[in-house]
Parts: sequence; structure tokens; C-alpha cells
Amino acid sequence: MSLENFVAKYSTAQEAYAALLADGPPVINNTQWTLGLMQRVLGMDLARKVAAALKTLDSDPFVYSIHLAISTIGVELHTDDRQDFIDQIGVAGGLTADEVAQVKALGKAIKPAWEIEGLAQAPTQDEVDKAFAVHKCRTDMAATLHPVQAKSTAVNAWLDALDTSTKTVAEVEAYCASLLASSDGNPA
Repeated sequence: MSLENFVAKYSTAQEAYAALLADGPPVINNTQWTLGLMQRVLGMDLARKVAAALKTLDSDPFVYSIHLAISTIGVELHTDDRQDFIDQIGVAGGLTADEVAQVKALGKAIKPAWEIEGLAQAPTQDEVDKAFAVHKCRTDMAATLHPVQAKSTAVNAWLDALDTSTKTVAEVEAYCASLLASSDGNPA
């Protein structure tokens, strides 16, 4: 989506700018995550920390089953209970808040609206103001054209329906003049 298309949904450039910087809905990734996949995305150090946290806590049967699954077939990380589990493992395993956020983002990423909309970078207020100004110009022009287009449609419809076989040239000219003189293109 273009910046202009995005700002078109808002009443002011300031509203559009605030919406672009706000977090969008979570982006769900239902991949079956293994430690190997985590290592490719998060790097070896963080994948090792996750594995160490799980190993430290795997005397708990649930943690053991997650540790086994993540080491073999993989585990989905997007569900609310798994997101909570990542928080618990992070605290118990000594992961930083940023590291926990990185692991949670594998399953449920929170991204700003501008990124979800496909923009390459966060727009500045100035860029949003310019896009809004262009959108407003298009909207204003459309508002100016709409009555003229509606009148043109009406005039053409009446002319298409006009039976000139029983009218004089002067009557046809007078009828046409009355259509053009009307505010909406309809006969008086």
C-alpha cells in the first residue's frame, strides 16, 4: 500500500501519522520451531541460551516435553500459552527482556503499522503531511467534478431519450438549453 492510500483512511495527517507509528495487529507465524531454525533466525548465541534455559528446567515434565519437541519436531510459538511459557523460561533461564521479545516474535511479531503496510521505513511527519496534502487535492478535485459529472450523465440520458421526430429545430435547441441551464441536468 502506498502512503497516500494509507492516509486516505484518516481525517487529518496527524491521525494518519499516529496510526502509522502505532503497533498493528500481531503477525502470527505458526512455524514448528526447532532449535536449528531458531539458530538461523536468532543466531547461535540466543539459540544456545534458549536450549540451556530449557535444559536447566527440564526436570518439570511439561518443560521436558517442550525441550524434547523443540529439539526434534518443533513447537509452535504463536499461541498465548506458548507466549506465556517463553516469558517464564526467559525469567528462569536468565534471558534479557530483549532476548525474550526476540524469541516471542518468532511466533507472534508485533510490528508497527507502517511495516505491516509494506512501507520500507517509518515515514516522517513531513512525508505524511505531503501525502495527506496530495490526497486532499485529489478529494477536493473529485468533489468539484462530481456535480458536473452527475449533470453530464443526466443531460446525456435525457438527450438519448429525446424523440426529435415531432419537434422543430427551435424546440430541440430550447430543450437542450433548458437541460444545460438546470442545476442538475434534468428538465424543469
